[in-house]
Order: sequence, then C-alpha cells, then structure tokens
Amino acid sequence: MIDYALLNMEGLTLHQVGNKHTGANNFVSNKLLELEEENTRILLMEYFLQPFTKETEIFQFIHDADISYNEVYGYCKSVFKEPEQLLEMSKNMLNHLYLQSNHPHIKTGELFVAYFSELVFEDEITDAIGIFKAERKDSFFQFELSEELLALETAEGVNPGKLDKGCLIINTEEEQGYRVLSIDTNRYDTEYWKKHFLNIDFAAHHSLQTKKAVQFCKDFSNKIVKKEEGRKEQINFLSQSIDYLEQNENLDWNAFADTLFDDETQKEKFHSHKETYQEQKDFEFPEEFKVSVPVLNVQKKKIKSQINLDTNIQIKLNFNNPESIERFVEKGFDNDRNMSYYKVYFNKETN
Repeated sequence: MIDYALLNMEGLTLHQVGNKHTGANNFVSNKLLELEEENTRILLMEYFLQPFTKETEIFQFIHDADISYNEVYGYCKSVFKEPEQLLEMSKNMLNHLYLQSNHPHIKTGELFVAYFSELVFEDEITDAIGIFKAERKDSFFQFELSEELLALETAEGVNPGKLDKGCLIINTEEEQGYRVLSIDTNRYDTEYWKKHFLNIDFAAHHSLQTKKAVQFCKDFSNKIVKKEEGRKEQINFLSQSIDYLEQNENLDWNAFADTLFDDETQKEKFHSHKETYQEQKDFEFPEEFKVSVPVLNVQKKKIKSQINLDTNIQIKLNFNNPESIERFVEKGFDNDRNMSYYKVYFNKETN
C-alpha cells in the first residue's frame, strides 16, 4: 500500500513544544533544519518512517462544522500548495499543539515537521507531510579516548528506534480530509494527539468499514442474540463473528450470515437489523469489503467475554475459541431450585 523507496525529504523543521498547563514555553526555530551529515539524515528517515512500514489504520481529518475548520488540515493544505510555507505552517502546528497541552501529564518534547516527495501510496506517486513528536529521553554512555585513559560519561537523548507520536498526511483525497496515518505509543493521553491535536477519524474505506462492522455485530448481539438466547450465546456469536473476520480477507455479508446461522429466520433477523442499523447510524455497508487487520485487533480487545451472575460468580469464556464455548458450556434450568445454571465440561484443572 505504501512504498518509501523513492521518498525524498525536501524540508524539515525542528521546534520544542512546551506544556501550557505547567507554564513550560515553546522554543521556535526560525530556519529550516540543515542536515550536513548523511548518516543523520538516514537515521532520521528511519526514525520517522519505520513505525509506518507495517499495515496501519487509515484516518482522515474531520470537523463537526466543516473540514476547513480543522487547523492541521488547513496548515497541511497550505504546504501542499506552496511547500516553501513549511516553516511558517510548522510554527502554526507548534502553537496548536501547545494549546492542547493543558494537562500536567502531557510531556514537553521536540516537534519535527517534514515535507516529503515521491511517496507511493496505493500505486500513485504523491507528496506527504510528517509531524513527529519526541517525548521520551534515554540515558546512554559516551566514551572519550585520551593519551592516558578512556573516559566514560553519561548523556541523555532521543532513541532513534522509539518514535513517541507521529503522523503522515498523504496528499490524496483532499476534499475528504486527506489520508492520515497516525502512531501514538503513549497511552496515558490518547485523546491529546489524535482527537485534540489532529482531530482525525477512520477514513471512509476498509478501516472505517471494519470498525463499523464489529460495532454492528456487538449491537446485534446485544439487542437480538442476548435478548432471545442469553449472555452465553451472545459471547459465542461475537466470538464466531471475530473468528470469521480473522479467517477471511474480505467480509461478504451474505457469506458471513450463511456461516454463522443455520436457521433462515435468524438470517432474516440479521439482515433486517443490519438495514435498521444503517439507517440509524446514517452509514451504508458495501456488500463486500477488505478486512482491516489492525482495526480488527483494536476492536476485538474492546469486546467483553465475561458472564456475571447474581450469585457473585463470574464465568470468563475463551473468546478466541468459539468451538470450546459451544461444546463445553451448557445452560439449563433446575426445577427443584427454581434457578438457571451453567454446566461446564473439562478433563482437568489447569493453572
């Protein structure tokens, strides 16, 4: 999908972003960063781009009123039209990021803004803008050789193998908010980067479709399966749904329903609920689309697989193995006690 083989870094700025909450100020550079050593350029390119070599989620800029009001979108649009505005627009990005730094946990750091050319995205050659923030500092040893001894001292700096936050804005689909790749390895301030600074959401292609598909399955399981068959069957349905998505490169809704339901009535309920869901959410699924593995992995972690009983007993089912749920867990009703029960089959207890 993305090829960096021809990529050139045409310009690079470096600023330091402070923290508005703590009063730490920005440091603004007034010149583009000049890289005299080729080794430094190579290390920086690897630092910026290595996290994006794996398949990742695709986003786009958004805004509640109109996309033109999204600050970073506007700054990038100016650079794409006139690359010589890189320095000025990077200062605007710096100030915008600073305004979002209104919590003591948000770290100060170095902000790189780069302009790239010759990026291959979905078989088209285009340009891109990279915004990268370095937060964590690592300690390392430095050695200095003199006539009498080898001296040792410690220093602190950025590890070129650990990008904290970064995004690539690809110059395609401008009217829809471009195509944006985003990396954020720090989880304590998840809304700070993606929501408050960039204001991005899944792009209207297979990343968004995969997310919506999992959300729909959760909605169907909660409103139909759980209501009619109980919590165990709800978890089983979700487990089978995820299993189908993991086993198939594309989601075909008819094949999906045929795989999960033997009963024609259930298939009809599924398709009917899908139509209702699309109307309520103002979103239309294509009949078939590619499954985004990164998005699926994220959405899968949000699904709970625990049954909570009013007798203060919890049963946690193996969400990754739908067959075991079907074969080894039974639900019934005890007339003598006038209570429901779960029967679990096993060979031996394990640690």
